[in-house]
Amino acid sequence: MSSHDNTIDMSDTDSVPDESRTMGQVEPKHLIIKKKPELESSDQTFIDKLIQYITTMEGASNDIKIATNQSFKNKYVVQLTNLPKMKLNDFQNIEMLSPRLKNILVYMVDNKIEIEVWKGDENDKTKKRRRTFNAIYEWKLENVSNEDRKMVKNILDSFADMETIECQFHADLQSEPPNYYVVRIMPMDKISYMQLKDIRYSYRAFIETIVFDFPKNIIALKIQRVGSSLRYRKKKVIYKK
Repeated sequence: MSSHDNTIDMSDTDSVPDESRTMGQVEPKHLIIKKKPELESSDQTFIDKLIQYITTMEGASNDIKIATNQSFKNKYVVQLTNLPKMKLNDFQNIEMLSPRLKNILVYMVDNKIEIEVWKGDENDKTKKRRRTFNAIYEWKLENVSNEDRKMVKNILDSFADMETIECQFHADLQSEPPNYYVVRIMPMDKISYMQLKDIRYSYRAFIETIVFDFPKNIIALKIQRVGSSLRYRKKKVIYKK
């Protein structure tokens, strides 16, 4: 993406003239609109809610910048940079803000995400190309027990097989006895949120959390061991009289 039509800067309010206008009714502290984007009402509402959500996240700073690109024919893109640590649940919450959200692309190296949203009633009619080759990956799994190696390898293989991954990435695996492994991944390529969400669902019995540590450029996966005891939430049962 070579250009952005509008930029929102979480800078000091004293550095911007008073005539700057806020987007909709949302007025987060220190959030300045340098140029108000011209969007449909539903898209404007999405950006308002997105700003409110992002600026109230734990660890959010005044350095967060938001920009929009409307130069595409069928979609517009909202770019956010200088993000704090986020969880996969944060991306799921952002996805729920718009029924026309196409994807969220994550750039860990650049500390940014790009949210793609369809314009109007547009939708993707083209078929996506799938990888046709079967790649063979080798991982150093000395810290993984024999009963867990197949599961951990399958998770790492699925991550490496994502369509947006073109180069090798560094993965550091640490054992956290007695129940977990933590895999810290430093991807050089962009990550597709939609594909990562599918991986999380496919291995939901093992992947407990996925954390995007933007300040450290690391994605951390907390993986439950095969032989670990399951944890159930206690439910309060109310009997009808």
